[in-house]
Amino acid sequence: MNDFDYENYQKKRLAHQASHRKCGSKSRRCPMSTDYMTQKQWKERNGKVVSLNFDKPTTWENFKELSKGVQEEYLRHLAETYNANATNLAEMFGMSVATVRRHIQSADLDIKFRVGHSMNAEQRDAWERFLHSAQEYIAVSDMREKDKAAEPAPASMKMSEFSLCFIGPINVEMVANSLRHILGDEANGEVRVVCSLTERC
Repeated sequence: MNDFDYENYQKKRLAHQASHRKCGSKSRRCPMSTDYMTQKQWKERNGKVVSLNFDKPTTWENFKELSKGVQEEYLRHLAETYNANATNLAEMFGMSVATVRRHIQSADLDIKFRVGHSMNAEQRDAWERFLHSAQEYIAVSDMREKDKAAEPAPASMKMSEFSLCFIGPINVEMVANSLRHILGDEANGEVRVVCSLTERC
């Protein structure tokens, strides 16, 4: 084989190898890392869900879980609807005014309260009803929990009677052991023994 034939042989060999080489996935499916995640891993992957009703008071812990934008929108809604200031917010959250102001500053919330500006009589009444709506909800929930606790627990199932049937040579000890196994040693009740004997052939 001369040099020309050998070069052609090498080119054919490389071309044959390239035709059988796999470049990427031969299937149409593109697997993702999430395809094999368990339900527990999905829950850990997803963020915590926090619900908020703008027409209801919320707790301090729930409020801090909200995003910055939602916190600003909620406080702005209270300020525009009830003319609420930091003192009123502290009343709702059950925190001190300093704590509320410190959080607004540290979280860089775009909320400012005008100094010396407070609710008028109508706004104060509406604010009291706003706060009272949460107390009514808590009171109703407590009453429901108490009603559930006061309900008598359903009676557990109890065995009232049973029957056993043995066929063949009578083994008194086996019958006694069977009764002891079912009834235990502290059973109370009435025992009836009915025995049908057959004659031996």
